[in-house]
Amino acid sequence: MIDCTSDYTKADWSLVPEALRPALLEYIEQGRNPGVFLTSVLVGDLFAAANLAPESVRPHIGSIARLIVSHAPKKCWGGMNEVSVWMATGAAPGNGLKIAA
Repeated sequence: MIDCTSDYTKADWSLVPEALRPALLEYIEQGRNPGVFLTSVLVGDLFAAANLAPESVRPHIGSIARLIVSHAPKKCWGGMNEVSVWMATGAAPGNGLKIAA
């Protein structure tokens, strides 16, 4: 059985450019559409992400991807199906969201 729990609050959020943090957090916590760039990272299409990213964000794509893989709930990333389901259900019970107290 795969453990789908995650404590993303312990991640080093300084690795994510400040302008992108709210969108990524709202996606993880509420299932809000994070925009086309972050969606590309979440589905693992890093070629598209590199093409879509502003010049200032490109150097951070790897760090953003590592943070997602290491700390985001496993059910919210990996492919378009996972991302679409997460946006449809958000942080509903059973989605693997564990918020630190």
